[in-house]
Amino acid sequence: MAARRPHALFPWIAMVGLAIGCAPDAEPSKEEAAVTGEILVRYHKDVSESGEEDLLSRHELTRLHRHSRIRVDRVAVREGRDVAAAIAKLEQDPDVLYAEPNLLLKTCALPNDMHSRQWYLANDGSYGTPGADIGARDAWDISTGDDHVIVAVVDTGVEWTHPDLVDNIWVNVDEIAGNGVDDDHNGYVDDTHGWDFYSGDRDPDDWDGHGTHVAGAIGAVGNNGQGVVGVNWNVRIMALRFMGYGTGSLSDAARAIEYAVDNVAHVINGSFGSYGSSYTLRDALSEASDAGVLFVAAAGNEDNDNDGYPFYPASYDLPNVVSVAASNASDKITGFSNYGDQTVHLSAPGEDVYSTWVNGGYTWLSGTSMASPVVAGAAALALSVDHGISPPDMKQLLMDTAAQPAGVQGWTVSGGRLDAGALLQKVQQHGGGGPPPEEEPPPEEEEPPPADGWTFVSLQLSSAHPYADQIQEYEVIEHPGASELKVHFEWLDVEQGYDYVHLADWSGTPYATYTGRLGTFVSDPIPDDRVALWLVSDQSVTEFGYKMSGYSWR
Repeated sequence: MAARRPHALFPWIAMVGLAIGCAPDAEPSKEEAAVTGEILVRYHKDVSESGEEDLLSRHELTRLHRHSRIRVDRVAVREGRDVAAAIAKLEQDPDVLYAEPNLLLKTCALPNDMHSRQWYLANDGSYGTPGADIGARDAWDISTGDDHVIVAVVDTGVEWTHPDLVDNIWVNVDEIAGNGVDDDHNGYVDDTHGWDFYSGDRDPDDWDGHGTHVAGAIGAVGNNGQGVVGVNWNVRIMALRFMGYGTGSLSDAARAIEYAVDNVAHVINGSFGSYGSSYTLRDALSEASDAGVLFVAAAGNEDNDNDGYPFYPASYDLPNVVSVAASNASDKITGFSNYGDQTVHLSAPGEDVYSTWVNGGYTWLSGTSMASPVVAGAAALALSVDHGISPPDMKQLLMDTAAQPAGVQGWTVSGGRLDAGALLQKVQQHGGGGPPPEEEPPPEEEEPPPADGWTFVSLQLSSAHPYADQIQEYEVIEHPGASELKVHFEWLDVEQGYDYVHLADWSGTPYATYTGRLGTFVSDPIPDDRVALWLVSDQSVTEFGYKMSGYSWR
């Protein structure tokens, strides 16, 4: 373990309604800025809708937005009322699970002068140390990306018309542009390229530049003869704007994350943060974890030990959250980067990163904001080889394959710097189509019936990974004498709206039908002692398919 760098805390005043700087000379503050007059409230699960309305009325609160996935309301207090006092009163209400201010989050980027271009992909020593890069060329020998992998950039927006990004921008194919109708019934009208939660409109364009820079690091178009190349030459960037000129509200960040999950993003990049913890943001990320979505987060830029003074969302202890520190062209942790050998998972190049910029331009920026998308891009590249890697497995693979130069050792959990080449080589060894191989399961064995009467039986069934097109394949699960069955899926990912997995009775009548990327889950009870598991595909895209770990019966 490397010695800790000295770090003196000089508290500063965080004024409500103002952004907090994310510069290297800005020390962390115990007070965090928040949106004036707003609170985030989550109710206990047994409170009815009418009970929620009664609660808002008696606390003199007005609902502004409902986070339906996590059952959180963004509310406004009566004009002139103290927010802290209103929160304190809510916390005493037995119907309230939690109440908190609507914190302001900030970007983690630092502008810098020009240096050698894109050394972080392949460093020949003309700037820094030879080999102080992520091994991109070795990774590209295996894959340059897949346009079925979606990375959501939750940020200041993305200049989605940028000539080096436009061909890799995600398009909502279920929405008809400009007709003023919510064609896909997702609550957002004409959201063809994402959404602007900051301004509340359909155009997630970037007025700041930060989000466009992040997007380019992940997936600037490769082999097009212009500008730069992203870690992925081919990927889909979902543009979600929640910040304006470097600052945005916690509630809008949570809404953007919910949108990404609902629209089947595989990876979310979060190059923003705050030293204020939030139940709302954590709940949104927990929902993303349950949906099988990886969240890659900037560790922060205050030369802070996140083990002792956490920076969020990077410091949330969730299985899908990857916290990223910044390294430089000499393969050392930068002087500005936050760190933590218990809470920051790995480092990646984040100093003098050259990428796309607004108005069709390019520039250099520094910050953990730049390191995070390099890791997010590498994760997406790995998913292009193996669509079935779960977020916890991806997190472990990123750490296990990290290079170990002396200058980064001791500052993070892995003690390493991202090595995309080693990552893809390890993923390729697993066969490219599912989670890494597990140890041989023990012989099938029935456990004693639990208190609820359900008994789990291990049964390994799976499709091919990826499955073929134009197929109708089935497996039969049978437990004679059972009155009900439940099927346990270790992973399920089929083309949304075109390919399907059915759980059906012997005549072919479905009990349940699944489509899209559902990850790990258990089916609802099926009133039969046998069920057919059908996989049906069309003639176009194929995904991972399914892998079953067993079934329960009673």
